[in-house]
Amino acid sequence: MANALNFTFSDLIAGYVTSYDKNQNICKVKTSDAREYTIHLTELTNAELVRNLGEGYQGVSIWCGSWW
Repeated sequence: MANALNFTFSDLIAGYVTSYDKNQNICKVKTSDAREYTIHLTELTNAELVRNLGEGYQGVSIWCGSWW
């Protein structure tokens, strides 16, 4: 069953990738409060690694291109 979006919508979801389906271009992300969301990857998908304060931006969007 899909999670109801019962919060103000944001295009940012933080969590852990729990699965990835290369054929369907989707991945599942589990949030810290144990909700799981299916994310449909497109050419506009953007990704960033978590970093410590003071560290520079660590974009990994270039890797997303290999997902489709």
